[in-house]
Amino acid sequence: MANSVCGGTWYARSVPSFRVVYRHLFVLAVVTCGCASGPPAPRVPVDLSSPAAAASTFARAIAAGDAAGARAASVGSDQEKKSIDILVSFIDGLRAYDQAMMNHFGPQAIQVHTQVNQALQDVAEQPVMDLEQPIVSQTGDRARVQPALKGQMKLAGRPAVLVRKTKAGWKVDLAATAQADPRFSPAVTQAYAQAAQALHQTARQVVAGQFKTVEEAQEGAGQ
Repeated sequence: MANSVCGGTWYARSVPSFRVVYRHLFVLAVVTCGCASGPPAPRVPVDLSSPAAAASTFARAIAAGDAAGARAASVGSDQEKKSIDILVSFIDGLRAYDQAMMNHFGPQAIQVHTQVNQALQDVAEQPVMDLEQPIVSQTGDRARVQPALKGQMKLAGRPAVLVRKTKAGWKVDLAATAQADPRFSPAVTQAYAQAAQALHQTARQVVAGQFKTVEEAQEGAGQ
């Protein structure tokens, strides 16, 4: 399913590859975000001074697990902004699962560690690197920030970030960006939500010592 939804392009590799490695880790559940009593402050510095700065802030905040920072650098409906929370929860879940497995099982979990690192590279770290020197096309209060090599050559298969100018400065337009970047599409967001729930739950179970082997932990994750 993930391949057909995502078109098999770079940003989707984390979902299908993760499913292959863990024999379809995704279980039907609703992601829990662990919201605090008030909105948290962004941890990543929020720069809305230009289209490129806004796009970079957005990508860096997501990679850092900073949903508040990504929200501050974007504009969209409550539902569209929820896709940020879910993606960040998925990324946090990958890290929590990896840390729990490595701490508990050590070298026995090295294959898990390798696969999780690849997923993190695809879904979190690569988008940041792709936007270090983008190509920006601006028309009025709208702009397209295209991942590029040294600001000159567009990177094939890398989705553009669509931004628009607001009273607060330039911000990522979530509705427009979702048309180019399926990480924020409803279908992929649902897959991330399901995976995030499984990852967080399994990480807690591993820490609690509920599994004797790596294989049992993987089975416990719903493989």
